[in-house]
Amino acid sequence: MKWILFSMIMIFVGIGTMPIAYTDTVPDLAKNTAGWLADDVISDSEFVNTVQFLVNERVINVGEN
Repeated sequence: MKWILFSMIMIFVGIGTMPIAYTDTVPDLAKNTAGWLADDVISDSEFVNTVQFLVNERVINVGEN
């Protein structure tokens, strides 16, 4: 279940579909948080809250430019 949620959110924010050449534009906080989720350091809800914060603060752009 955790991997399904993780995969859906990564695709939603566009990280999962970015070419490797563009992954350097993913904020370190998003990379670290995804790693913490994968390592069971944080809960699903903490991960979702972090992604929501990054979207709300426009650190991650999920809309069209």
